[in-house]
Amino acid sequence: MGTRILILAVVLAISSAAFAACTSSGSPGTPGGPPPVTSSTAATDPGPEPTGVPTTWDISNVSTSRTGIGSTYTQITVTVTYDQSNAFSSLVPAGTSGNSNTQLGTLIYFNSDSNPATGLSTNLGGCGPWAGIDFVVSAGESITGGRLADGNFPIVTVPGFVQVGEASVSGSGGTVSYGVPLSAIGGSSGQIAVLAENFSGSNETVTDCVPDSTTEIVTNQLREPSLR
Repeated sequence: MGTRILILAVVLAISSAAFAACTSSGSPGTPGGPPPVTSSTAATDPGPEPTGVPTTWDISNVSTSRTGIGSTYTQITVTVTYDQSNAFSSLVPAGTSGNSNTQLGTLIYFNSDSNPATGLSTNLGGCGPWAGIDFVVSAGESITGGRLADGNFPIVTVPGFVQVGEASVSGSGGTVSYGVPLSAIGGSSGQIAVLAENFSGSNETVTDCVPDSTTEIVTNQLREPSLR
């Protein structure tokens, strides 16, 4: 009799566990993230500037996508499309700095607080000037350490060039995407501008930029409360 009772108890326990597993599998999961906030800016110029530079990288479009986890935005991805189909394969190799006029360098400027009075005003290669630059993703320049050994690019303060984070990189053909954690740039992407360049030894030559005016790309005026 005691054995039957024990067997019955085990069967009931197994049945209850199976029922709980079935019912819990249908419960709502953790939200995948807030709706992406995107922007897209096409180059308005017909070609690169300045002209006559070897391997003249020409930007045709810059798009951004702000994404996150749960209800908080955590990253902005800046995707740069170049006219040249070998842009991604021409990035500076991991662990090195740009030293060839066939390599692609890129600077992504962030006026993260949307305040022209903070940071620096940049005016490189006839592009800009853009006011209030606080951070920059430096894709290959030796002054900021070149490309990191893990393949990412450093995010540094402006001025000072102090590394505060890393931007991941992905892409193919003429498209390169840079993933920038919002926590590394003060919690907000604010406004951005993008420069393309090539290298000659330790020197850089700007070949194109977006936008083609002094008006920066407005990507995100929202500063996440958790990152303030």
